[in-house]
Amino acid sequence: MIIKNIGIKVYSALLLFLFTNSLIFSQDYKVGDVSDGSRLHPVHLLNLKDENGNIIDPNDEFALPFSTKNTCGNECHNYEKISNGFHFNFHDSTLISKTKSEPWIYTDPTTLSVIPISYRKNEGSFTPDELKLSTIQFLFRFGPYYAGGDISELDSLENKEDFLRWMVSGKLETNCLICHDADPFYDQAEYASNIRKQNFKWAAAASSSFTEFKGNASKMPDNYDIYNLTTVQSIDQRSSVPPKLTYNKSKFNSENKVYFNLSKKIPNDNCYYCHSSIIANENIHSNWKNEEDVHLKAGLNCVDCHRNGIDHNMIKGIDDNVIKESHSFTCEGCHTKNNESEIPTNGNLGAPIPEHLGIPPIHFERLSCTTCHSGNWPTKETNFVKISRAHFLGMHGTNKADNVFPHIQTGIFTESQKGKIEPQNLIWPSFWGFKDSLGAANPLPIKFVEENIRPILGLDSLFNFGDWPVVSDSLIISVLQTLDSLKITEGKPVFITGGKIFEVENNILTSEEEIYSNGYGWRTSHNVRPANQALGVNGCQDCHSIGSPFFAKNVNIESSVLSTGVNSISASTFQNNNEIYQSFFSLTFFFRPWLKFIIIISALILTVVIIGYFFKGIRSISSGIETLKNGDFKN
Repeated sequence: MIIKNIGIKVYSALLLFLFTNSLIFSQDYKVGDVSDGSRLHPVHLLNLKDENGNIIDPNDEFALPFSTKNTCGNECHNYEKISNGFHFNFHDSTLISKTKSEPWIYTDPTTLSVIPISYRKNEGSFTPDELKLSTIQFLFRFGPYYAGGDISELDSLENKEDFLRWMVSGKLETNCLICHDADPFYDQAEYASNIRKQNFKWAAAASSSFTEFKGNASKMPDNYDIYNLTTVQSIDQRSSVPPKLTYNKSKFNSENKVYFNLSKKIPNDNCYYCHSSIIANENIHSNWKNEEDVHLKAGLNCVDCHRNGIDHNMIKGIDDNVIKESHSFTCEGCHTKNNESEIPTNGNLGAPIPEHLGIPPIHFERLSCTTCHSGNWPTKETNFVKISRAHFLGMHGTNKADNVFPHIQTGIFTESQKGKIEPQNLIWPSFWGFKDSLGAANPLPIKFVEENIRPILGLDSLFNFGDWPVVSDSLIISVLQTLDSLKITEGKPVFITGGKIFEVENNILTSEEEIYSNGYGWRTSHNVRPANQALGVNGCQDCHSIGSPFFAKNVNIESSVLSTGVNSISASTFQNNNEIYQSFFSLTFFFRPWLKFIIIISALILTVVIIGYFFKGIRSISSGIETLKNGDFKN
């Protein structure tokens, strides 16, 4: 009996253990998060659910937009876990990036402002909080390239002053479709347009292929109610249409289910919306003149290298302490031999293993792979580059001029925080601020600058392209003195532009070097060129020649102060190199063919001399032996 009771207790404990573990597992993973091992692509035939979790009926006159949280999450995917992924977790204050990455760039030529913004606290950038940008303000400017969730969904991050606006616009949930929808009719530009109109809760549904949407929530009154038409009686509905979503009934089956054409392996086109870049010159519209990345030409997708698990923590092409397997998907991880592991981990996806014969090891210590293999071939002058998030590429009505603001220079070979030289993009930050007690310059709130400094400057607001505007010293002095009289901060008013910090001393505009003396740069890795187009393919002179763009390229300094004139800075400065030294060093490469000839001739002469002495020695030894045989020697 005792043994039986013990057996029951053991059995009960085992069941409890299994149940507890299955419960914990179920909290982290749901049915769609774990593969059963089949490579077959699952069919997504789903009921649409609104923000309240109710199944949507397409016949409903006041049908709500479907919620990605409840349609994709709910029973199938762990929405909370996914929403903490790299593209969404902006509010996490612990995520301080060790390497500079592409910032959001606030640009306003009417206030002479170019400000790098990052929630990840990159050195030299500012957070929206430091600029007093509310979430709604941030989304209006940058939301078209934001995948939703996190800052646009958490109540704790909302500005109390925007409470009523959030009630009208709804939450901008993590938009799974912006990456995973493979339907050619999914319209990312439509998504972007609806973010600008504060149609947050409608944006994902409005971009899909089975809905029709009209309306502008930003034009609705704070008391707007979809079910109460009297709340819109005061607006002109000819120009301000209330948000209204209609579902295409033919897309629903008898169980009110809709087919989603989803792909786990995200199509490249979906990545391009946020991650496109193009050299800005007269050939910008000639797509046949713009080369594609060699990896894509080989048939790879972006996500073959930039992978992620259910946590959506993307591999970024660099070693990442957070992701254990990240090294296997770096340039070195795929293209170099790994002698430390018994299991081959290199050559992923058929990657070739180059020998790099004849290249001195110092190159691999000082240069990143992308220095030789990425971007356009170096030229004497820097090129402007247009990128999706800074120039709103792919949106309706985007300015297509090649010199649209902000001006981003590309192909600047710069020493990274890890001590390796790599190609980077570069901007010259420009903003109004104040100097604190430690001498650091902090920006003034954007709204304050727009309301108070813009009227004083009186700059043309019609154009957002061309040469960056410059103003006289006297106008800068006037603005700084006005700021000083307002006493809005305890610090001294300053203006940062062109890598310098300007302030007024005895009615004179003075300047000194600032943290931005070399601008704000971030690494670039694409497009990757094939090996036969890499730097060095023509020999050492590709870099080590007098006036080589690698060391002697002129990088333009963009300043808003007229008296500073048009200046440039040598590319060597960004590498912590001395251009004069590099020029003298390059001279040695000019004489190296002669030196090689001299070495070869000297080696031949030395060989002849050695051979001569060798045979002379042989003769001496033979003569000595002969003497010994004849006994002709002295004691």
